[in-house]
Amino acid sequence: MKIRSIFCFPALLLACAIADQALAASAPPQRVVITPASFSEREGVLVVAHHQGFFRKYNLDAQLVLMPNAPLALSALTAGDSQFYYGTTSGASLGAVLNGLDGVFVAGFINRLVGAFAVGHDIKTPADLKGKKIGVASLGGGNWMFTMLAFEHWGIDPKRDAITFRIIGDTGVRVQSIASGVIDGSMWDTPTQQFSNAKAIRSSPTWRS
Repeated sequence: MKIRSIFCFPALLLACAIADQALAASAPPQRVVITPASFSEREGVLVVAHHQGFFRKYNLDAQLVLMPNAPLALSALTAGDSQFYYGTTSGASLGAVLNGLDGVFVAGFINRLVGAFAVGHDIKTPADLKGKKIGVASLGGGNWMFTMLAFEHWGIDPKRDAITFRIIGDTGVRVQSIASGVIDGSMWDTPTQQFSNAKAIRSSPTWRS
C-alpha cells in the first residue's frame, strides 16, 4: 500500500496540472489595450511580439492602439481605456504620476538613447543650431526629452542659444517640415533617417547622440 500511495501522489499532481492547463486553454483570452505614444523602432518591439504570438501564448488578446503623443496615451491609461502605456520616462509620464496617476513602471525594453538628429543641408555642426527652430512631437514628451539630452551632450542651452521649439507632431510631419524649411532640425528614429535622405535632409553619424 505504501508503494502504491507513493506512485499515486505524482499521478494526482500530473492530473491536476493537465486539468489546469485544459481550463486555461478553454478560458477566453483576457483583453488588454496597450497605448504606445509614438511609432519607431522602439515601439516595433511590441509589433513583432504581437505578430509572433507572444501575447496569445499567455492567453492575452492584446490590442495595440497608437496614440499621437504621451499626454493622450497617459490620459487613456488614467481613464481606464488602456491597461498599459508604452513610452519613455519623460516629463509627461513623471508629471502624470505626480498629478495622481497610480501607475507603476514595470519593464524597460531599450535602455539607451537611439536615433539621430536630422537637419537641413545648410546646417553643418551642432553650433549652427543656435537661433534655429527645432521641431518636437510635444513639450515634455519623449521626443523633446531626447532632443534636450542631445543638446546637453553638445553643450547647447536652448535659452542661452535662442533656440525655438515648435510642436510639429509625429515623425512624418517633422520630415516634411524640415524639407520645406518650416523647422531646421528634429530628433527621430533610425529608419526615418534612411527615408529622409531622399528629401534633402542630412543626419551625419557625428551627430548621433
